[in-house]
Amino acid sequence: MRIVWLGCKLFSDGPIKDTGNWQFSMAMRLVQSGEIELYNIVHSKSSCKVEKVEYKGIRQIVLPKYRRGDTRLYRYEPPRFRMLVQKMLEDIKPDIVHIWGTESRMASLQYCGNIPCPCVIDIQGLFSSLYYYYYGGLSPWEVVKTSFGFYCLTHRDAGSWMKMRWYKKKGEFEVQMLKSFEHISVQSKWVEEQVCSFIDTKKTRLHHTGIVLREEFYHAAQWQPHEQHDAPVIYTTGTSSPFPYKGLLTLLQAIAIVKRDYPHVQLRLAGEMDVKQDNFFNSEGYRALVAEFIRNNDLTENVRFLGFLTANQIVEELHNADCCVISSYVETYCLAAAESLIVGCPTIISYAAALPELAQDGKEAIFYNSKDYKSLAYRISELYRNHELCHKISDNARAKYLDENHVNRLVANQINIYKNILGGHAS
Repeated sequence: MRIVWLGCKLFSDGPIKDTGNWQFSMAMRLVQSGEIELYNIVHSKSSCKVEKVEYKGIRQIVLPKYRRGDTRLYRYEPPRFRMLVQKMLEDIKPDIVHIWGTESRMASLQYCGNIPCPCVIDIQGLFSSLYYYYYGGLSPWEVVKTSFGFYCLTHRDAGSWMKMRWYKKKGEFEVQMLKSFEHISVQSKWVEEQVCSFIDTKKTRLHHTGIVLREEFYHAAQWQPHEQHDAPVIYTTGTSSPFPYKGLLTLLQAIAIVKRDYPHVQLRLAGEMDVKQDNFFNSEGYRALVAEFIRNNDLTENVRFLGFLTANQIVEELHNADCCVISSYVETYCLAAAESLIVGCPTIISYAAALPELAQDGKEAIFYNSKDYKSLAYRISELYRNHELCHKISDNARAKYLDENHVNRLVANQINIYKNILGGHAS
């Protein structure tokens, strides 16, 4: 089968640290199966011309970067790009076009009628449901502070209220766009429930896919409890984006409580968040609020911002941590949780959206109510003290994910999805 991916990452030998990293693993496995001829069409961040790059059997086409005016059109792929991609697809003659995420403007190509073959879109995030949870437990006063501080008033799109409003508008268009697809791929039952609330289920087929983790996580040694030391070490990456719904403030509120018993508790946070110098005069609202909370609660020495990490670095952090916390208020899946669970690091997860589908409370993970930072603090301390519980959920989580996320099973499932879309008659 000849498959074209749109809106995915450009694959190369460089270290993969940011979002979308799991797609590389899936792409390589599909090509190695011998059943898939894969093309990958992406936008360049710098080049002004079309470039062709082949990588380990994947034929990649890099489109020119957006012109300045194009970036203002957040809903649609600009006409010149739509025509360019359509011409490429007509030349490649793929069996299926696979679009990765409604976040990408590539998703508008199907809506605008520029894809001349069967097309499936893979749901990564879901704006139409996400914006309901955008404020992530912020109080009314915190919403005001993060929306109308000095920096937010001088930078129109920096405040929480404006960002939430953008998510809402994006979600409204997302609903219209998804209605134009005959095939939608989902990673959780929760996403299926959300999508079924507005699509015509008689015309649109839903396909359940899975996440192929990076090789480093399958080959990692299992987490082992550490000898009792003077303070818990908590690792998180699910809170790495500077948005309230990721729940970082809730986690920090829990850390402030844990610090009363363990003054040297350490929160190690991977990702793009780093708020050391932020305040309401020089930074967007939510980052400034997080920075203010850290200063006011004397947590400066307790929080370490690690930046983007490679897979090996994440495995090392999980091995060195006493637990991993996923504090998000909404997730369509959660790669960070899956990575922690397969390594066997004791994981505490917010009971929200698709997250309860990842594990059973008390068996493979520990759950807490999203807003209840006091409960989260208790569970962090409980795992730190209770090695027997840590052993239990570590063993169970690792066994579950080594089985359910087995590479061969997930790749075979993805190939079957493609075959089902074609009705078993691929060229």
